Amino acid sequence: AVALQYCAVADDIRPCHSVVFSAYCDESKHWPVSFTPYRPAETLPQGQDDPDFKTKLTLACDLIDEALALGIQFSDVLFDNWYFKSQVIQHAEARNLTWISEAAVDTIFFYKGKRLRAEQLVELVPPHEFKEEVTLTSPSGKERRLSLAVLDLRVRMLKAKYRVVIAKGSYLTDNPDEWQKSAVQSP
Repeated sequence: AVALQYCAVADDIRPCHSVVFSAYCDESKHWPVSFTPYRPAETLPQGQDDPDFKTKLTLACDLIDEALALGIQFSDVLFDNWYFKSQVIQHAEARNLTWISEAAVDTIFFYKGKRLRAEQLVELVPPHEFKEEVTLTSPSGKERRLSLAVLDLRVRMLKAKYRVVIAKGSYLTDNPDEWQKSAVQSP
């Protein structure tokens, strides 16, 4: 349903449609699998109590199940940091799927007994932990050289330890917002 909601393309609140989608990719191909329109509660007769209302997180979980029901063979689920919530993570783990996500700068991690935001964690990891070098190329062709540190840390909203990949490096792009500082992956 068209409603006033966040429109990523405009980076603003606008009347628009919003969808949650799934796609498949491997080394040789990628294609869309499915999408589901998100209907804000205020567009439904009974609001959040309406039987047709689903949060975007619930829609994402439904799309994982739909892909499995279609017989699509996959072991990893990649989602952006907005979906980096316990509901989606626990849903993927309950299906024995590895998940990979970026962590927002305000995600809380526990490192050496300290409670830290992701942006603080990046600065506290000692240089000797950054053992792997990679170069990433943005869609516009700009490059960024990164050093990666891989740590097993606890995330505030989750009970288990998770593998955290922290990237530090030089920005070789006109738009540093194109790059994230940290990513999290299930064990």
